[in-house]
Amino acid sequence: MIKGLRTWLALGVAGSVMVCASSAAAGAFYIQEQSVKGAGRAYSGEVTDTGAEAMFWNPAAIGRLEGKEVYTGASGVFVTGTVTDEGSTLQRPTLNVPTLLGTPIPGLPNGVTGLLSGVLPGLTNGVLIPTLNSLPNIALLPPQPVGGNRVAKDPIPKSIVPNFAFAMPVTDRISVGLGINAPFNAITTYDGDSWTRYGAIKSRFLNINLQTAVSMRVTDWLSVGGGGNVDYFDATFSQNGPDLIAPFPDGRIEVKGSDTRFGWNAGAQLRPAKWVTVGGSYRSGYKHHLDGDVTIYGFQGPFALVTSKQEATTNFDLPWIATGGITVRPMDRLALHAQVQRFGWSDFDNVRVDLKGAGQLLPGALLPDQITVHEFYKDTTNVAVGLDFAVTNWLTVRAGAQKDPTPTNDLYRDPRVPDGDRKLYSVGTTVTPRPGMHFDLSAAYIKLKDSVIHSDQVLYDGTAFPMNLSLRGRSEGKGLVVGGGARFTF
Repeated sequence: MIKGLRTWLALGVAGSVMVCASSAAAGAFYIQEQSVKGAGRAYSGEVTDTGAEAMFWNPAAIGRLEGKEVYTGASGVFVTGTVTDEGSTLQRPTLNVPTLLGTPIPGLPNGVTGLLSGVLPGLTNGVLIPTLNSLPNIALLPPQPVGGNRVAKDPIPKSIVPNFAFAMPVTDRISVGLGINAPFNAITTYDGDSWTRYGAIKSRFLNINLQTAVSMRVTDWLSVGGGGNVDYFDATFSQNGPDLIAPFPDGRIEVKGSDTRFGWNAGAQLRPAKWVTVGGSYRSGYKHHLDGDVTIYGFQGPFALVTSKQEATTNFDLPWIATGGITVRPMDRLALHAQVQRFGWSDFDNVRVDLKGAGQLLPGALLPDQITVHEFYKDTTNVAVGLDFAVTNWLTVRAGAQKDPTPTNDLYRDPRVPDGDRKLYSVGTTVTPRPGMHFDLSAAYIKLKDSVIHSDQVLYDGTAFPMNLSLRGRSEGKGLVVGGGARFTF
């Protein structure tokens, strides 16, 4: 029974390893700040652009290089917002538990049974321990407010998103490139007394993606490219767990894990005329298996018995990304862009958690060694338009707008991803003090549509002490993204 509680306490967080912070600048926890130049036009012309900084969107972008090119940049993300409680409740079990059937366990430590006897009337030293198959239906107390601070302010902290790319020709028709990006990198933090504490305290992604690319200029009007991706993913998540009796303070549950997976990218660019470019690309998703551990600590009441640390593996799929776009140049100094991206978020339909320490606890008490948590994400399509205008030979200005829907579901959204549909408006510029040296600046304003928090969970499900958690709230916010970068050709 004690191990049963430990397992489900762990699953409370482990089952939501991938339900993390909402990125301010793209849907769910995707980060699109991979090019400062692209940010200035709301990522409307990246699949048709040329150069190392566009390689993330299309490996064929380096097919027309005439020399070596290095790009480095960084974006600062500044988000303000609130996540407000609107009637969240918790139902604890009643304490007058009826007579429980089970198996005699001689020699059970007095400290264990002594503590449990204060919770389960009639349970004494060495007497019956209930099994999962013989547990009665235990009545729950009426729902009570979760309490805590009703308004969580600015749960997404300020952050920096860096990126780097290098490309060079190896023949007059073939080029190679290397890029380092962080496409799924996000964080949210809530105070320990927040109303969200049983659903989320801290959620952090550290994602590093290494991209390789080879591009070939097949003809004067066609370039193709492809390569491999190496995706490193490290995650840390925490939340509070309510003890059995309200006066006792909450415990803390933390899960950590990391994994490395391999994927691929491919794309093409067509130039049927000098004034038009059409591009398309695809980035594969990833099937991650995070190996790590779950730690439970801090309980001071009856659940103090479940303090532990055990190994766990969490399995989930990250989405594929398909991109298509067109650039038209009605005059030498002006370029008009339109781009569409399709995200395979429905691949992130569930999270499966394997507890390596689960299994047979006591005779007849078989505990689950696996649980599946459904996320109900849906595929999304974002659309962006923008333009570049060369004011002089050394100054280019740009602007753009993007509409990006959230993949999260209004009926299943929790505080780890307080995400909503967004609109992005951006401006940018490039200064070229001399040939081969370019400095990019960008600024983008993001308006997040208000979204509802709607999450129902059964805490400690499958044990003698299930609790119904109902989180109801509202999230609102806005963001500012500013970036600076440099490109050098030689």
